[in-house]
Amino acid sequence: YEILRCLVGSEMCIRDSYDWLQGLPVYIYKEESPDWRLWYSHDPIRGFDEIYEEGYEYVVKVRRLTLADPPQDAGAYVYELKKIVSKTQKDSEGVPESYLR
Repeated sequence: YEILRCLVGSEMCIRDSYDWLQGLPVYIYKEESPDWRLWYSHDPIRGFDEIYEEGYEYVVKVRRLTLADPPQDAGAYVYELKKIVSKTQKDSEGVPESYLR
């Protein structure tokens, strides 16, 4: 496994343009690049989905475990929250408009 350090944005991605994601969380996040990306809910972060609050920007450490023999209809990784490094009430900056509601 490996530990990822991610910045999770203060807002969720727009969902109505992705019909297959209705009702599922899609995080806006950064790893080591300056560009925001989407973290789709088909690869949930165990232990984070239950505590995430919009309006707060998080720095988290996440354990990514590579599955040896993943099911065909699932991802090759399992993600688990290891630590919330920080939780700051703020609007994330530089998020592409196309990601926002």
